Amino acid sequence: MIGALKLLNILGYPVRKANRIFQELITQKNLLACHEQLKWDIFNYQYSENEFYKTFVGNKPKRWEDIPIIKKENLQGDYNSKIPASYRTKRNYLGHTSGSSGKPMYYVKDRYSHALTWLNIEYLYALTGVSMKSLEARVFGIPANGFSFYKEKVKDFILRRERLYVNDLGKDVFNIWLLKFKRRSFKYIYGYSNSILAFCQFLQNKDVVLKEYSPSLVACVLTSESILPQDEKFIESNLGVKVYNEYGASEVGIIGFKIQDSWRVVDELLHIEVVDQKGRLLADGEIGRFLITSLHNKCTPLIRYELGDVGSIEHTDGRTYITHLQGRLNDFGVLPSGKKIPPATFNYAIKEALAYRGKILEHQVVQVSVDHFVVKLVCYQPLDSKDHERLKIQFIRSLGEGVEVSIEEVDKIERSSSGKFSAFHSLIEPS
Repeated sequence: MIGALKLLNILGYPVRKANRIFQELITQKNLLACHEQLKWDIFNYQYSENEFYKTFVGNKPKRWEDIPIIKKENLQGDYNSKIPASYRTKRNYLGHTSGSSGKPMYYVKDRYSHALTWLNIEYLYALTGVSMKSLEARVFGIPANGFSFYKEKVKDFILRRERLYVNDLGKDVFNIWLLKFKRRSFKYIYGYSNSILAFCQFLQNKDVVLKEYSPSLVACVLTSESILPQDEKFIESNLGVKVYNEYGASEVGIIGFKIQDSWRVVDELLHIEVVDQKGRLLADGEIGRFLITSLHNKCTPLIRYELGDVGSIEHTDGRTYITHLQGRLNDFGVLPSGKKIPPATFNYAIKEALAYRGKILEHQVVQVSVDHFVVKLVCYQPLDSKDHERLKIQFIRSLGEGVEVSIEEVDKIERSSSGKFSAFHSLIEPS
């Protein structure tokens, strides 16, 4: 198999040029010192060449923090009109993201910056002991049918990926997964955190460590959904390999990569800031909204781009590290007092009440109204009335009095067309 970078090279992407620059970037001792020049270079380019962005910004600011924050809704619609005119006739990379809103945003990357994205992926994965040519067990969704389905299948074949479908999880499905691990020499497992967590619960119930079935396995990379640190350890113990965690977004690529409990930001390609609700820059350690600037992409102007994620960062030894990652702001619960709470609060409540590994396969908390939460549980064994009562008490302790909690044991949790689901889902219209 040829691997992603060789395929990009065949398709005409400037991989060699991008690799020369990338090698220079990864050997920089103080990447943050380079950011001042790089971030202004990309801003000045977009401001002078991109009519949409110039209109969006208005009068040219002198201070970086005065550049207006750009959001997904500013970039939705006709993507071609939002890139520099000189790139509209070129062959670029086109992608899209819908995130949790369900409203697609198409974005464009020039071929050089897209090659940089893949060089960075290769570089980070090499730190885990795998390469882009390694056989991957991909715990991911896939379109149900049509052209998109066959496109993904072709990509899986070329990139050496065996897809383990996540749209319907259960013992029968997990037994099929286990059989595949017996038969194929997978080097790593990659995919949705919650689905891999459920698979590990299945492995524990069978008293199986996956590494014993698949000795070639060396790493697991989690993506897409945040999980508790103790659940990462649970995955590690049941897979028998080291667990890494990837945080990113399709439009900007990998943002942070967690190695040895430290979230390392991709300073080679991105500039990250944290601001408060009024857009004011926050100091290291303070929790606020993440803004991302793509330092090399000359197409869609992702400059001070608000993803919707909340957390904190710190700068040390010439690099940036994420010190706290709470998740998407629109994924937070809202209490009757108006206080917002991160999804991890619900995960901790369930963990405290049930010590749930062994009984629960998956869970989802749905906020129906400001004072009513429904906890959906997919269980290996039915819960009794005491379990239900403990869970309700723990939720009230975590959320406060005046909150109603309903418990539902269900056969499965509904997933999106991609096979992904959120452990917390709100039915409340955002204010």
